[in-house]
Amino acid sequence: MLIIAGSAAFAGYEAVKRLINPQDVQALGFPLADPIVGLLITVAILFVLRDAAREIYHRLMDAVDPKLVAQAGHILTQVPEVERVGSVRLRWLGHVLRAEVDIVVRHDLSLLQAHAVAVEAEHRLIHDLPRLRAATVHADPDGPAGTDHHAVLPTHRQHGRKARSGRIVGSMCEHHPFAGVHGGNELLRALPKAARALMWVRILNALGAYALSFLAVLAGPELAPVALAVFGVTALASRWAGAFLLDRFSPRGVLAAGLAATGLALIALTLAQGPAQVLAAIALVGLAFELYEPASQELLARASSGEQRHATYAVMGVVLSAGGAAAGLLAAVLLPLGVRWLVAVDALTCLMAAAVAVVFLPREDGARGARGARRDTVGGRWRPPAALMRLTVAGTAFAVGYLAVMMYLPLALLERGAPAWVPGLTLAGAAILAPLALWAARRLLAGRAHGVILGVGTLLLAGLALVMALTTSTPLTIASYLACTAVNSVLLGRWQSVVADAAPEPDRPRWFAFQGSSWGVAQPAVPPLAALAGGVVGTAGAGAFLAAGVAFLLVPFILRRVTT
Repeated sequence: MLIIAGSAAFAGYEAVKRLINPQDVQALGFPLADPIVGLLITVAILFVLRDAAREIYHRLMDAVDPKLVAQAGHILTQVPEVERVGSVRLRWLGHVLRAEVDIVVRHDLSLLQAHAVAVEAEHRLIHDLPRLRAATVHADPDGPAGTDHHAVLPTHRQHGRKARSGRIVGSMCEHHPFAGVHGGNELLRALPKAARALMWVRILNALGAYALSFLAVLAGPELAPVALAVFGVTALASRWAGAFLLDRFSPRGVLAAGLAATGLALIALTLAQGPAQVLAAIALVGLAFELYEPASQELLARASSGEQRHATYAVMGVVLSAGGAAAGLLAAVLLPLGVRWLVAVDALTCLMAAAVAVVFLPREDGARGARGARRDTVGGRWRPPAALMRLTVAGTAFAVGYLAVMMYLPLALLERGAPAWVPGLTLAGAAILAPLALWAARRLLAGRAHGVILGVGTLLLAGLALVMALTTSTPLTIASYLACTAVNSVLLGRWQSVVADAAPEPDRPRWFAFQGSSWGVAQPAVPPLAALAGGVVGTAGAGAFLAAGVAFLLVPFILRRVTT
């Protein structure tokens, strides 16, 4: 289904491209035709991508089209002896449907007769409802008048609902065997309100995030090393600034302000001329770039708890991956216009995301009092606790391994004789595999300790990375990388969940900022580590995989004393 949806999006793009040919328009003497048509195609791609992303999200979350639910209800009303239809619940299991339905029959029917009606109802559903393979049919008697055949159940159901209130609706998608009657709408409600709003904010922001990959191009070959160093240092500082701002302001305010500041700084970068202005603008972008990250993590932590918290972080990760794929399409369309166009569109998406955050993210009525209480209870200079230090060191080792594999995979495949098109196809396959692996593992791992999952998962990653380092086979390298992708899709959301569960609530933003800085530390460390290991094994790609394997092996030993 994911492949079909992606193919549909690509087909839509090709159709629009054939419909509007910029060369034909340029032949009419209009020199701006090419960039204008490129922007029109981009808009068309976004509309196609929106529909494809919605379909993919619903399939990942087992959503069922409400039309199928209505069709099932109509089929049941046509069965002889069915007086009326109660609840109808459908759920996808892979490529097939399962159903659970309630029907009402006459109360004077015998048990055998009521059973025969239920069997006929299941028979009709299997024959008339596409892809349905089995149904559980419950028959309720209609009467006698004034009789309630389920009088003893409502109290127990209400009690069970209260006992599970900490898991709220999201647990239904993970543990309950059937999705709700409203299909896609029910699944959208499974995310907390703040998480749903934040999802759209981050999608908008991710659509333009590709621009920062072209900072070196914008700065030029001579200025690029200095520009990247300036951005790296200022981005780390901005993450910490975002955490300290949360002491005085609500996550909603910090998030919106950080996005708006990033947008304004990107506008300054678009207009910058000369090395001094470009470096100053890049520093401004870096100082604003990570302001909203601790606020984003804090919003998700406040909106959920327990296993649902991990599910929320995981869904957000999948959403950001989809946004990154869309960003790649935008970059491909806009790059012929110039790098500054990429930066300008990035600025626009940041400002739009800030506006959406202000309008749709929920306000926090008691936030100011809570912040005041925190300032009263925390005295002196804040120091990271030992548990946070261990989490950060473990996160840094994990980030080194993750980035080493991701950054050096294309080079390693080419070193091993793969055709030039293989790295791109491998990365595309990994993008499709990641959400599928997350979907497949969510029930298997539900309720298990985050520390155990991270420890076992990183041991698997270490083994796979060492296989990639030792082999020279291209197919085995690709297979190992795809397996790494599947494991990583399960682990990435766990780090935020560990921090959110372990941190005292008043200090949680600082925990997020401190642990999140591990990625900023790991990124510049990967190239020298890969070069050092490459001197041992002979090639840069194999060296990166060897460094990744060693880094992954360190994670379980560092985490062993962290309680999760």
